Amino acid sequence: MNSGDTMIVLDTDALIELERNNAKVIERISKMRKEHPEDISITSAVYAEFSFGLMNLSKEKQDLTVASLNRYRVLDFDRPSASEFAKLKWKLEKEGRVVPIMDLVTASISMRHGATLVTGDAHYERINGLNVIMLNL
Repeated sequence: MNSGDTMIVLDTDALIELERNNAKVIERISKMRKEHPEDISITSAVYAEFSFGLMNLSKEKQDLTVASLNRYRVLDFDRPSASEFAKLKWKLEKEGRVVPIMDLVTASISMRHGATLVTGDAHYERINGLNVIMLNL
């Protein structure tokens, strides 16, 4: 697969920075879009985490933010992702390394799709086989 075919998946922290209009993150993702013109995606776990973060907002603000969230393609936690998740979790636990469950779900979905995950969370770099682009947040 050449780099032009790699799907980009945003982690929750990257999505939050975009919603906050972080100029540095917007510029970095804009550059990625030139190399990867397909739609940028999020995982169902990112959708859930981001939605949870909206719970304290007014209904109006929630609706506006969800409308912007719905611009992204959502990659679901399907059987192949679940199988990848089980292998990842087992391997990491045997090595004594802990990665939050929702982040393991996001990693497994990204790996299942051969995608590159854009994040500011360094623990993703501990997952062998996961393509990661680190944002300096």
